[in-house]
Amino acid sequence: MLNANDLAPPDVGVRRLLFVVTGAAPASSVPGWLSWLNASVPDLETTVVATRSASRFVTPTALSAAGVRKIIVDEWPDDPGGEGALHVRLQEWAEAAVVFPATLHYMGRLALGLADSPSLLALQSTSVPIAVVPSVPPGASEAEPFQQHWARLVERRNIVLVPPLEGTSLTTGKQGVGGSGPLHDALWRLQERRTRLLEGADPAPGRGTSSALQRCRVDRTDDSDYTWTVEPGWLRPNGFGRIPPEVARHAEQSTGTVRLLSGGDAPDRRVYRTRGVDSAAALLLSKDRDPVDGGPLPDLLRGMGEALRALHECAPAPAHHPLPPAMDRLNRWLEDRPVSSQSASVGRLLRSTVGEGHWRTLRRWARELSERQDTVIVHGFPSLGALVPDAELTRADLLTGQDTAVCAREYDLGFVLGELMELRWQRGSGPAAWQELADALGKGYGAALDDSCHRAATLRIALHLHDYAASFRWNAAEMRTYGSLLGRLLSM
Repeated sequence: MLNANDLAPPDVGVRRLLFVVTGAAPASSVPGWLSWLNASVPDLETTVVATRSASRFVTPTALSAAGVRKIIVDEWPDDPGGEGALHVRLQEWAEAAVVFPATLHYMGRLALGLADSPSLLALQSTSVPIAVVPSVPPGASEAEPFQQHWARLVERRNIVLVPPLEGTSLTTGKQGVGGSGPLHDALWRLQERRTRLLEGADPAPGRGTSSALQRCRVDRTDDSDYTWTVEPGWLRPNGFGRIPPEVARHAEQSTGTVRLLSGGDAPDRRVYRTRGVDSAAALLLSKDRDPVDGGPLPDLLRGMGEALRALHECAPAPAHHPLPPAMDRLNRWLEDRPVSSQSASVGRLLRSTVGEGHWRTLRRWARELSERQDTVIVHGFPSLGALVPDAELTRADLLTGQDTAVCAREYDLGFVLGELMELRWQRGSGPAAWQELADALGKGYGAALDDSCHRAATLRIALHLHDYAASFRWNAAEMRTYGSLLGRLLSM
């Protein structure tokens, strides 16, 4: 368990922090966190606004003992007095805000633009950075209301969310995702968001290196290597999954043309030390480079196949391990339960383009792949965007561990094959060069890419359309063109 005394908070760059406490169990930890914060940053002035339900878990006496000088109940006063409206005073005073913990009810009201309490009206009316730390019951973070609230909030420029963590329910005693992230994580995110707002950068998904799926930053190290820092986007509200210890050990010992990198086990961030700065996908999309052109790219695809085979065989698939998150997103979308309105609109458009029969085929293929019993530990989202070659294109690193799960081995192979098929279609190149890359992948794995791999490849292209629509602006003509590609693949 994290000990606040062992941590140092970041310099958020503000002197007045509005701290909203709502009625979830982690509210009982707020006095400890505020004692740590006041001791670490003595110049920081904190005003606590506590909802009535928060009093079940924390008292004004405990907050005062933590050094909080001003504690306000989140209710409209009967007599506003001569100081002006409470929400106006809060809005004008705060230089940043934290909602810790945020119940599903409070999170929903904030997402929907409701302003039926002083704290909500202040937060709805301000442009200062706000960190929201949800705390919800087990299962709630995977349900549609939470997903929709998360999607709304993540689109706001000044709001940053901390993904809920796995914990034990005080009510049922069961394990599940829903516990609040630590306050120090919220403060780091708050610092980053404030910096980007001051610089004029737009931190919303879909800009720069960000998408609804993840955010990625590449930095050069002092010794000519690179650091890839990957953080989950709102399509991953529960953060990155846990890495089975067998996979972590296998990654540590990984060698060969393509080595696996695990990036650690934190749910909110994976950090990889790579030998290159550009992904294989970026190289293949470059108009200046033929996909093969007598170069080493087929060797890298062969190495990727070898690395996936070694991953699949590093340990038996654990029982009751979840499917890859990508399969869950795809199944929800194909069953008309998407997590975003943009994806729902694209789904309706594609459905009309490929036809009802082909849409049912996609749904059946996804269900069959999800129900396969001959499972292995899979990468979960293998892609050429996660394959990072060195400058000489002789070796590469495969970023692993964000979506490690259990599924049929054709899942991983099909996802890479689907990306190759899509890149070939985007580049408009002849089939021979791309077929060589696909053959190299299969040769490295030691198996032919059969019909089951091609079905998984088609599912991967469909999933990419879902994720793209959730992240970026799209137009109907572009999606109909993709729909035609899907239709041809489904007819083969």
